[in-house]
Amino acid sequence: MTHWATLTLVMIHPSLQGGGHGKAMLREAIDMARDLGLASLRLQVRGRTGVDAFYATVGFKEVGRVPESIRVAEDDYRDDIFMWQRLD
Repeated sequence: MTHWATLTLVMIHPSLQGGGHGKAMLREAIDMARDLGLASLRLQVRGRTGVDAFYATVGFKEVGRVPESIRVAEDDYRDDIFMWQRLD
């Protein structure tokens, strides 16, 4: 499975969000993966945060979901969303 990689942590400080910094950082990670000859990237996001829509803007698509698998609080469960992007 050396032809793909998983992005494990992509974060921008809240004070910098909305200025294009996160998208620039993510595009750089995608470009680096291509330069390394990888065929695809994958990542996981927490449901009901809107970040899945953000990742979709740079080409990631949802390929799976585990309902209510992330427990945020006693009465707050979120889906674990799996996203993937082909790089070729």
